[in-house]
Amino acid sequence: YDPCKNISCMNKPTCIDGSCYCPDGFEGERCELQSRIKFTRGWLADDEAENGSQLGTYTLNVVPNGAILREVAIENMMNGQFTDFILAYIQKDTIAIPRQDPDNVGMWINGIGVYNIASKTVNLEYTITYPTGESVNFTSTWK
Repeated sequence: YDPCKNISCMNKPTCIDGSCYCPDGFEGERCELQSRIKFTRGWLADDEAENGSQLGTYTLNVVPNGAILREVAIENMMNGQFTDFILAYIQKDTIAIPRQDPDNVGMWINGIGVYNIASKTVNLEYTITYPTGESVNFTSTWK
């Protein structure tokens, strides 16, 4: 008996015991959904520094970035404090920003966030390291 015989998994997954195990970039019962789709749109962001100062509400955009299905670009992060996009990677409900200096001016960013399925929001924690070496932690909510 082959429990995978009548299972129709999509996007080159592995079927084990009748269940689809999706490759990076896909999810869903049959691996039919791109993981980054839920992130790719315009968001209203509210960012707050650890000292309580706020950037105010602003709009940022998350867009696909090339053929790598896990990769996205965040445009207008921190309400324009970065002129170039921020590169991020999606893994199911997680968005990860690897340490990077997108504008090549010594202002570094890195962080990680989670998509909340129920509220359709993203809660992101990130750190900015300024050219002086000072680091500030931020929390951001995207709605």
